Amino acid sequence: NFSLTDAELDLITTTGLITIGVSTNTGGIMIGTDGALTQGAKNFAFVTDGSIAVGANNFTTTGNVTVTADAGGNATGAITTGAGVVAGNLLTASAAQGIALNTNATSLNLTNTTSGNVTIAETSGIDLTGVSQSVGNFSLTTSGAITQTGSITVSGTSSFTAGSNLITLTDSS
Repeated sequence: NFSLTDAELDLITTTGLITIGVSTNTGGIMIGTDGALTQGAKNFAFVTDGSIAVGANNFTTTGNVTVTADAGGNATGAITTGAGVVAGNLLTASAAQGIALNTNATSLNLTNTTSGNVTIAETSGIDLTGVSQSVGNFSLTTSGAITQTGSITVSGTSSFTAGSNLITLTDSS
C-alpha cells in the first residue's frame, strides 16, 4: 500500500496543485488513517476511480481540497468518513455512491451521481458554492451560519441545521 506521512508531505513545496491518485486507479484512497496531516496553504486533489475514506485523523490545509471518487465514471466510488475532519478553503467533493464528510471549510461544492446520500457535518459556518445530489437526500449540519452562492439541486429530502445561526439560501439558479 502507498502511504504518505505528514512529514513526507511537508517535503513537498509548491504553490500549485498536489494530486494524489489518478482517474484510472480503481483502488481506494485513505486519508488520515495513521496520523493527522497538517499541510499549511497547499492545494490538494485526491483522485480515484474507487472510493475514498477519511480515517480518525484530520487532514488540514488553508488551501483548496478536491476529493474525487468515481473519477473514471464507472458509477462506483463513495466518500466516507471516520472521526477525521477535512479542513480547507474550498472543499470540492464528487462521488457516485454517496458522500459523508466531517468538514471545516470556508466553502463546499458537492456532487453525487448514482446512489447514496450526501451528509456533511461542518465544524463552523459554510458557503455552499454548489450541490448536485441527483439520487438521494442531502443533510448539512453546522456550528455556524449557512449561506448559498451556487445552485442546490437535490432529488430527495434536504435538511439544513445551523443551531441558532442564520441559514440564507438565495441563489435561484
